[in-house]
Amino acid sequence: MKDDSFTHTLSLSVFIQAGGHSSRMGCNKALLPLGSQTCIERVLAVAMQISPSVTIVANDANSYRFLNCPLISDTYRGIGPLGGIHAALQHCQADWALILGCDLPFLTAPLLRYLIAQANDFDAIVPRSEDGRLQPLCALYARRCLSEVIRLIESKELAPRALFPRVRTRVVQWRELSSLPGAQWFFFDMNTPDSYERAKALCQ
Repeated sequence: MKDDSFTHTLSLSVFIQAGGHSSRMGCNKALLPLGSQTCIERVLAVAMQISPSVTIVANDANSYRFLNCPLISDTYRGIGPLGGIHAALQHCQADWALILGCDLPFLTAPLLRYLIAQANDFDAIVPRSEDGRLQPLCALYARRCLSEVIRLIESKELAPRALFPRVRTRVVQWRELSSLPGAQWFFFDMNTPDSYERAKALCQ
C-alpha cells in the first residue's frame, strides 16, 4: 500500500451521483432511510472524510438541497452514469474527481483513501469487486479524462467502462481490498426492493 500522505497532497474534489431513474427500486433510492440517515447521507458522510469539497450531481436539484452541498446537473441528459461523470469532470476545479454512486451505502474512508493513494502516474483508478466487475461509480478520474469522455458520448459509447482502455487506468484488484474492514459490503448496490431490505438489516 502506498503512503497515505499522498492522499493529503492530491488536488481532489468528490462528486456523488444522485441521478438515475431508480426503475428497479420503484422510488428514489438515494433518499431511502437506512438507520438514522438516508442512503445518500451515508455516502456523503464518508465523502466528507476525504474532502471538504463534495458536490451532488442531480437533475432534480430540489430533492437534495437539504444536504447543503453544491449541486450540478448533467449537460448530457438521459445517457446514464457517463453523463454524470462528464458533469463532474466538467465542473471539477481540482486535478482529480472522486466519483461515487449514491447507492453504495457501505463505502468506507479507508477504501477511498486506498484508491486515492494509487493515483500517481495514472488517469483513472477503478476498483474491481469480488464478482469481477469494475466499479466506475466508486472511482477516481483525472480531470484530463474529460476529452475522452466527450469522445465516448459523441460516438454513442455510453458504458462508463469503455473509458478505461482509452486512458491510463489502474485497476485495483479485489485481492488488494479484501482485507480492509467491511470489504464484503463495499460494493453492495442498493437498487432493488430486496437489496434495500437487506441493507436495512445490515444497518441494524
